Amino acid sequence: MDMFPSSSQVHEMLQCANECSKRPNADYITFGEFCVYASELKSCYDNKIPRPTPLSKPTKETRRLNSRRRSTLTRPSKYQVFLGGSCNPTTWRRDIAIPTFKKLGITYYNPQVAQWGPELIELENQAKQNAEVMFFVIDNQTRSVASMIEAAQIAGTQRKLILVVHEFEKPGSVVMGENITEKEFRDLQQGQRYLQDLVERQGIPVFDNIKHAVQCTATILQKNIKPQDLTIQDAAHPVKMAYLQIGDKLIKLREVFDDLDSDNCSTITLKDIGMAFKILTSTELPVDNLKSIVSQQKDFLGDNLEDGAFDNFRVDFNQFCCIMTELRNQTENGISNLSALRNKASDLLCSVFTPLSKLLDWVRPDSRPTLEEKNNGNDITYATTYRDVYLGGSRRPSLWREEVAIPLLKKKGLLILYLKMVFGAAHYVGLNCQIVLCIQYIEEDTEIDGEKLSSQAVKDYNRGRVYLSDLATRAGVPVFEQVDEAVQCAVNMCLQNS
Repeated sequence: MDMFPSSSQVHEMLQCANECSKRPNADYITFGEFCVYASELKSCYDNKIPRPTPLSKPTKETRRLNSRRRSTLTRPSKYQVFLGGSCNPTTWRRDIAIPTFKKLGITYYNPQVAQWGPELIELENQAKQNAEVMFFVIDNQTRSVASMIEAAQIAGTQRKLILVVHEFEKPGSVVMGENITEKEFRDLQQGQRYLQDLVERQGIPVFDNIKHAVQCTATILQKNIKPQDLTIQDAAHPVKMAYLQIGDKLIKLREVFDDLDSDNCSTITLKDIGMAFKILTSTELPVDNLKSIVSQQKDFLGDNLEDGAFDNFRVDFNQFCCIMTELRNQTENGISNLSALRNKASDLLCSVFTPLSKLLDWVRPDSRPTLEEKNNGNDITYATTYRDVYLGGSRRPSLWREEVAIPLLKKKGLLILYLKMVFGAAHYVGLNCQIVLCIQYIEEDTEIDGEKLSSQAVKDYNRGRVYLSDLATRAGVPVFEQVDEAVQCAVNMCLQNS
């Protein structure tokens, strides 16, 4: 079927399906729900829905620096591959990547050293600028904060990125010789997943197997292709249009179904389907179209059902989804694009369950964003809420948003929006968005939510801040140490652009 959803889109499918069917934490979707998702993805693929463009515009200085950077990248590469990602105590470079690249005659730069220091950043940057492929492994033996920041930024620059992510297994796992707490485990786990989402939104497949990633790197170099061009035959998991939001169509179908289910019996009549079609498309449904779909189903209504009995025959939500999907495809294309699915199903309108428990092992607790809905022709569109400023970064116990940023922004009449994860900052730098950073380093003996950070944790998180500050400065992004100065800079930018 050529469906290539991202991990976040699969999660959205499960979450919205559970919400619509009132199945708490189920790890499957029904056949009807799958039809809705498959039809929506295919429609978006066929119509080539464009990627949303960030409203924040790059500054002149950023454009100048990026032009200079692109000029640098046009020079012959000194190294074909930069081996970024987790370092000590990991041995993936020595054990897997380097032997394979040597065997294939591929040159590489290995930044792993016994003792890291800030003075090494410049040397690494020179190697990164001249490398053709950026190869990053985010493992579960280290916190990899700096590496995740780098990978997020690179994903936004349109450079060739190969990313491998090994998720943390459980709370108490040993990281850098320490047992991490449940809270830190959740933070690191969510950070990895957010990074994966950012990368997949650029159409870049994410790997969980280093050997497969190394082989795909060789394929990219040999064929001179992008990571986005890798296929299943290359042992990659292709991702297509990961920026699409696909769950809202199912939610809209559920709302219409519930409105027509006046008796609260979880079924509606076939006559009600005509009303549902009109609500969703603002057009009348020819009865013959509905009958032609139903008549193809084995033993569904019998051969000689009178019109009255036909109109009053009841279907559940799963069957409703199947019918509406088929009607949509007939309306758009004149023929059924899901006939292959119907031929494989003994009865399209029966409750066929398709387990997807292994397709996605994690479910984030994020709630679906609230969108304003409206009808528009044969499709459903959603109003977009725009904001002036994105308030990303550290969360509680710091009250910088409430005490400094929000009051000042409200004073200037600017709208605000929170950013969940700090890795987004690096990604937006890579995307050339107009961004302001305030970076404050963590002190020893710091407690977060009642948990004291170890010396190693403080070192790891501060190292990430060093990398973020450096890559932002190189991109011409203003970086501050004081929140009020950073907020004032953001206010000035917004007022200049208004």
